[in-house]
Amino acid sequence: MEMREHGFLFCVGAEEEAARLCPGGSLAGLKELITGNTAEALKGRAELVCSLSRWHEKARALEEPGYRESPLTMDELQLLPAAAFKQLFQEACAAILRDSRQTVEAAAQKKSEDQGSS
Repeated sequence: MEMREHGFLFCVGAEEEAARLCPGGSLAGLKELITGNTAEALKGRAELVCSLSRWHEKARALEEPGYRESPLTMDELQLLPAAAFKQLFQEACAAILRDSRQTVEAAAQKKSEDQGSS
């Protein structure tokens, strides 16, 4: 099965959904979700991929009026060979890292005139 074009976005909405998928309902359990081999963790990873795809599609539709959303579905993911899903999941994890980076730099604090002089 050939995978169609897709994108991922880890925004506030996706972060909330990701937390719900993690053990304990907290992003503190993200590592367990990503590395676990239980049926729950495997399903959670697929749901995480769907969530990131859905939020990417929502953002694209907002930016491109008339764009018709087409997120990845669980059915599509469950039909993928394991190696293809692993690659897709790695792309989703890369998006989480990319979108979690702080991109706004704080302005350097100016020294007051009498700071440092005696």
